[in-house]
Amino acid sequence: MGLQHALACECMEFDTVAGAPPQPPKFQGLPDIRHHTLDSKLEHLEFRGKDLKECEQFIVAVNKQARAQGKFRDDQWIADLVGASMAGDALIWWSSLDDETQESWKLLRKAMLSRYRLRFTGKSGAEAGDFVDWVRQRALDAGKLNDPGWTAELASGSFTGGALRWYTSLDAGIRGD
Repeated sequence: MGLQHALACECMEFDTVAGAPPQPPKFQGLPDIRHHTLDSKLEHLEFRGKDLKECEQFIVAVNKQARAQGKFRDDQWIADLVGASMAGDALIWWSSLDDETQESWKLLRKAMLSRYRLRFTGKSGAEAGDFVDWVRQRALDAGKLNDPGWTAELASGSFTGGALRWYTSLDAGIRGD
């Protein structure tokens, strides 16, 4: 009897019943996963990092998934789910985050909303109105409506294209207000 055979016999237990067909070996100390399936309630989630709308929809889907799994208050579990759902540009961004942020849904959600905030190009009056409403609502939520410096900092991080060129052409004193 060789070493390999001896080790195999040591690790396996065989069920033999006279006249019964042979059963597959059971490995001691390991769970029987032959009939194990993933929970059918678990939906496929994917976040590619396209824009704020995708980010908000993803956060809602993650929260629903966590609630359905009874894990709504399990910060680490949700963070692991989110990490496994990242793809494309979002995966590259997520990979650059520190471990503390990657491992906490609370921190990760804040980082996502900061990264994938509304972008303002300055192409239309309707876009400008939506942007002003968005900035105002964020200021109200943060209790900073009367803090022009805070509001200017929030807004300035959202400028892109023509709006960004316009903003950078302003005097520094005006940009801070």
